Amino acid sequence: MTLREDLDARLAEFDARRAAADTRRADIRRSQDQLQQQPQAQHLDPAAVPVRPSRWRLRRRDRTS
Repeated sequence: MTLREDLDARLAEFDARRAAADTRRADIRRSQDQLQQQPQAQHLDPAAVPVRPSRWRLRRRDRTS
């Protein structure tokens, strides 16, 4: 294999890898855009979400009573 053929083969492999990486990046970007377009969680107000006391607090409360 001559130097020219070797360089052409390496360049073709590089181009193929770059094309594959570009399509992967485009797919990731497309999926991220789709995720951003989906409606967010129903509770935008954190005060609207009921908060359960932690297990540690429950156990402590049980001990004191």
